[in-house]
Amino acid sequence: MREAFLQGEEREAALLFREMLHRSVRLGLYEAMAEEVERLCGPSYKPAPP
Repeated sequence: MREAFLQGEEREAALLFREMLHRSVRLGLYEAMAEEVERLCGPSYKPAPP
């Protein structure tokens, strides 16, 4: 990723950075929601194998 920033043009680097930031924020929000659901509802049910 760093090499792409250094080798690419400014517009290309900005697009890569925006995409990386978007994915990071999405992942953070997903993890926060998953923690909240588990806190409110308890751990997900996983039946024992037969």
